[in-house]
Amino acid sequence: MAPSTRSSSSIIAKFVVFLFVAFMLSPGLSISRNQTLEPQKELQKLRRIRARLRKINKPAVKTIQSPDGDVIDCVPNHLQPAFDHPQLKGQKPLDPPERPKGSNPADELLKSLQL
Repeated sequence: MAPSTRSSSSIIAKFVVFLFVAFMLSPGLSISRNQTLEPQKELQKLRRIRARLRKINKPAVKTIQSPDGDVIDCVPNHLQPAFDHPQLKGQKPLDPPERPKGSNPADELLKSLQL
């Protein structure tokens, strides 16, 4: 029984040493790879992103802030970003569906008050 205990403890010890060495070497390898910051490329990339956002963002007619802090910009229907898609250029939003006359409970209330 003693030989099996000795072999399993030596395997565990070797595994712990391997993990320790791997842990100590991993930060050194990753630090050398992450120091490739090129400020000119990053600055150019940020300028392109800002230019693209300026092009696609539409001016808001009204801005609403919800109670939980969300900011909602209201844009007219014909200026919605979805209509900037090439296949939707020149399209207009669909008209809302018409409701049958008898389906609105407010109409029934008005009729009863007018009697």
